Amino acid sequence: MLAEKFRELAIDLYKNQGQYAAQANRINTALFVRGYMMMENDEVCARVILFKPNLKLNMQDVLFFGNFEATDHVSGAQLLNALLRNVEENYPKITLIGPVNGTTWNDYRISIDHQDILFPNDISSPAFYHLLFLESGFEVFAKYHTNLQTGVSSGKAFHSGELSVVFLTKELFREKLSEICQLTMQAFSKSPLFTPLTEMEFIEKQLQLLPLLDMDLLPFVLDKQGHIAGYAFCYYGFSKESIVVKTIARKGGREYAGVGRILSEAIMQIAKRNNIQKIFHAFMHEQNTSNILSGNLDGKRVKEYALYILKKST
Repeated sequence: MLAEKFRELAIDLYKNQGQYAAQANRINTALFVRGYMMMENDEVCARVILFKPNLKLNMQDVLFFGNFEATDHVSGAQLLNALLRNVEENYPKITLIGPVNGTTWNDYRISIDHQDILFPNDISSPAFYHLLFLESGFEVFAKYHTNLQTGVSSGKAFHSGELSVVFLTKELFREKLSEICQLTMQAFSKSPLFTPLTEMEFIEKQLQLLPLLDMDLLPFVLDKQGHIAGYAFCYYGFSKESIVVKTIARKGGREYAGVGRILSEAIMQIAKRNNIQKIFHAFMHEQNTSNILSGNLDGKRVKEYALYILKKST
């Protein structure tokens, strides 16, 4: 009964945004510590979950709060105050960060500038959340943004004796998952709050996604030995006239410095072949090199997101 009440809040808040409520209601049960709800007249008006990842920041254990929702500023503030009192009492020497729904492999961040979701798996949140977190004792830990590119250039297909762009079949993708895992863990190891997955965990996640993947939207760059030097993960937006560039990853090292540009050219070729009118460069961290690639393609910022950390008392 309480679990159903927990889910109903998101359903009510996002009833005009398609399937977004289902996304907001996904819970990482493996890292779940405790759930909190505030109710009024038998209806939930605010909720949040505390998660314990295996993560340290500045030598201190981290707790995440996530799956946060509130109907208004007052109820949200009351719930956050209760959460902070509980954390101070039970976890006095931790760093509290959120919203993160378990790990950064799950949904995380809030939308600072309120608007409906722009593409599948985008993030939505009421306009008052940003100020609410700041007033409750948090400060911005990291900022992200989504750029929109509408001027799709023709681009040039890239082939050379050293590197080439290919599109794997699902069978080859499955066979190369171990290699893709190693590259991915290396490429994002320095991302904020990155939690590495074991190879088994990574492969399991990708196999769950595999039936949904359009392999014609996933360019891979191979070196002359046939090893993966980089890849881009893209998918269609709400229409076949738009795509979302979710991930661009490459091997480290100066010899791979041009792989991002090669992948950008491959994405332009995809757009040209499929008559794509809009390309969303999604969830780029403010210090990520993807910003340079997006800027080179005339991507314009259309939405901002943030993560928050509880300020230390002095």
